[in-house]
Amino acid sequence: MSAPDPLGSLLAALQVGREKPVPAAAWAPVARRFLAPGETVLLALEGNGLTWWDPLLLVTDRRVLHLRRGTVLPYRLIREFPAQEIAGAEFRRRFLRGPVIVRTRGGARTWIRSDGDALAQRFADSLNALVAGRR
Repeated sequence: MSAPDPLGSLLAALQVGREKPVPAAAWAPVARRFLAPGETVLLALEGNGLTWWDPLLLVTDRRVLHLRRGTVLPYRLIREFPAQEIAGAEFRRRFLRGPVIVRTRGGARTWIRSDGDALAQRFADSLNALVAGRR
């Protein structure tokens, strides 16, 4: 059996909730730079893009990655947590768009504002289901 394709799993996770296909060429550099060979992306959530940086949360079979991209800079790693340290996620609906907050068992957290409430809630629910299944 061959090892999982990191780019393929990233594209599949990003495709959730979209109608148009996710362009592989746009995401190949992210997969090459941040994903290890054989690592599988389980969930992905893009930020709302209302600021100068576009955040991205990736949940893989090994870890949670919080990435940001500047206006001219490529994505960079902001925070990373091993998968076994994740306690859960929550979506806090606010006036315009609320944040998705991912917490660790040790109390650390990371968050982004999602591009849509339904996507944010789906991400939080899916991450919580993964955590519940791991216990």
